[in-house]
Amino acid sequence: MEILKAVTSVNEAQKQTLANKIVVRLGDDLRGKKFALLGLAFKPNTDDMRDAPSRVLNAALLERGASISAYDPVATDEAGQVIALDLRETPALLARLTYANDHTEALDTPTR
Repeated sequence: MEILKAVTSVNEAQKQTLANKIVVRLGDDLRGKKFALLGLAFKPNTDDMRDAPSRVLNAALLERGASISAYDPVATDEAGQVIALDLRETPALLARLTYANDHTEALDTPTR
């Protein structure tokens, strides 16, 4: 059971890795920064958002003031519902998250 707890702990910490790297590179205050997240689901070609690392990354970036344009060819609708539930207590954060219709739109969306 201890090994299972350790694996779970490592997997959860791994979800923070990209956010931590962004903070090291750009600082903790991400206001005025716009990020494109391409791929939101836990696995490609699904809309499975249950343990998707994108949920953790979205929250971490939004909490630091970033704006996000997100796109997933399959999971955008499901992601929108799940992430809206994740952020239901912080509508100001949710307001800085938009969903693009394709990957080029996610990259080209202007900052608000």
